[in-house]
Amino acid sequence: MSANGDHVCRFDWCVNDVGGWPAAQLEHFTIADQIPATGVELNGGQRVPVVGFSLRFNEDTDPAPWVCLYTGENNPEIGLTLPQAIVLVDRLQRLVEAAIRGTNLDPEKVLG
Repeated sequence: MSANGDHVCRFDWCVNDVGGWPAAQLEHFTIADQIPATGVELNGGQRVPVVGFSLRFNEDTDPAPWVCLYTGENNPEIGLTLPQAIVLVDRLQRLVEAAIRGTNLDPEKVLG
């Protein structure tokens, strides 16, 4: 159990600090983590400066926590269920491993 402001929570990842009314006690989220993108252009020449990701969970409306992805302030969020997020992580891992094969990159250094 963690307490952030008025929000008493069973999730140690939750940073919600509003809990003065019942609905606020049911809302859980993390602050978005961001990584810089390479600046690949999307349709219309728009640049993507960051890729962000966070966790969200509203006990009133969601069956389970979900992963929220976004690519900048003006783009819509993309929601992934936990099983979808696991598949994404696995496929990204395989892509990175495939990209390293045949290069001079040291897999130990790249993958940690």
